[in-house]
Parts: sequence; C-alpha cells; structure tokens
Amino acid sequence: MEPGAIHLLRWALYTDLGLLFGMPLFALYNPGAEHVPRKLLLVLAIAGIVLTLASLQLTSAAMAGASAAQIDPQLLGMVVGQTGFGRAALVRLILLSALAAIASITAKNGWLATMLGGGALLTLAWAGHGNSTPRPGGSIHLAAGLIHLLAAGTWLGALAMFLRLIPRDVEVCYAALRRFSTVGTIAVIALAASGLINVVYQIDLDQRGWGPPNVYERLLLLKLVLFGGMLVMASINRFKLTPRLAARSAATGIAESGRALRTSISVEFTLALAVLALVGWLGTLDPAS
Repeated sequence: MEPGAIHLLRWALYTDLGLLFGMPLFALYNPGAEHVPRKLLLVLAIAGIVLTLASLQLTSAAMAGASAAQIDPQLLGMVVGQTGFGRAALVRLILLSALAAIASITAKNGWLATMLGGGALLTLAWAGHGNSTPRPGGSIHLAAGLIHLLAAGTWLGALAMFLRLIPRDVEVCYAALRRFSTVGTIAVIALAASGLINVVYQIDLDQRGWGPPNVYERLLLLKLVLFGGMLVMASINRFKLTPRLAARSAATGIAESGRALRTSISVEFTLALAVLALVGWLGTLDPAS
C-alpha cells in the first residue's frame, strides 16, 4: 500500500470536515449572508462518509501489514471496537449520516449542521498524536488538538464562504469581513496557543538533542512558514483591501476592489489547503524519527 494514499485521504478528510463545520458556522455569525446550500452540505457529508470508510480500510491494512483488498469485516470490526481511531471513525460516520439525512430534508439546519459538522471534525483528534500521549499530559495534548481543529475549521470555512459571497454581494461581504475580524483573531490566537502545546508534547528537545531537524520537524517548519503566509494575506485583507472596498463608491471601483479581495482570499485559501496537506502527512509520522 502506498503511504501517499493515506496522506491524500487525511488531507481530503481534514478539508471536507473543516468546511462542514466552518461554512455553516460562518452563516450563523453573519445573519446577512446566505446559508450553505443543502446540496453542498449533502455532498460534503457524503464525501466525508466515503473518505472515512476508505481511511478506515487503508489504516486497518497498514496496522495488519496487508493490502486494502485483504482486509475482512472481522479485522475492521476489531479496529473499530478496540482502537481509539476506529471508535472515532464510527462516531464520525454516525454524525455525518445524520447530517446527510438532515441536509436532504430541510434547508433550516444552521445550528444543527454546525454542531454535527463540528462533532465530526473533532473526531479527527483521535487519529493524531494527541491520542497516543500518555496521561495526564495526554488529556492536555488531546484538548489542544480539539481546539486546533475547531479554530482551523472556523478559518477554512470562512474563506470558502467569502469566495462564494464576493461575486454575489460585495456589500454583504464587507459587513461579513468586519465581523470576521474578531472571529478570525480568536481563531488565530487559538491556533497559535494550541499549536504551541502540540509542539511541546511532540518534540522532546532533551531526548533528541540539538542536531539537524528530522523529516517531521522539517515539515513542521514548512507548515509554520505557510501559516505565516496565511497571516500575511489575512493582514492584507483586513488592513488594506477591506478598507479600500469600503472607500469605493462607484460600481466600477467596487468591482475592482472586489476582484482584488477575491484574489487575495483565493491565495489565502490555497495556503490553507497546503497547510492541511502537511497536517495530514505529519499525523502519519513519528515526531522522534
């Protein structure tokens, strides 16, 4: 089995579940913005179910040292019943199935979709390093992972909603950008604080010494660089492009500012996807090797 398949699945799961939480959440704290379309929620929920099943099979195969085609229901049942990863995957499947059912019935699902999507996103913490840290420190590490996931989902979902909103209603988008300035600041602080806790628990400087960085540490540094790029783009959006959008009165000026803002947010969203790809990869590596 190619490790790249698991990396790709993890990246897709982080992206899918982050959007499932962050997009309906965005609509809750921006009442003037449109709700997430039912069809989009349904597609994301079904995609999450498919990705979870595929991830469960591939990870079970990796645990057994076999190919995915050789995995039988008995082994899958053992993984689901006896590992934190498997139990988390089962809970995720239940939450995503409920979300898919609700999305197929009614469009008035903001709070419920946010809670179900958030719950599904949080289950990913049991597929990371926080789940393997011995207690009592393991509880702190796991809690930091949960906060990290929610903050990342909040940011990712907001970026996706802005990309949908800008071409349709620039004025509503401007109001949403002003609201997100507070939400985004909280998300950044939460990401930085929880990320620092994760690093403290994952990298033991006394044990590894001060030699050159290993693969895990190099990828972590790259993740921090990309995260820094997101902060730069967010600052440009907040302190330059958003005020410029408010200052333009003519239709052509508004359209021009809207295009610049959309380009900037697109870059920020692309950086976020790259960060999630690294997160998916880092979760499969041993920080000490």
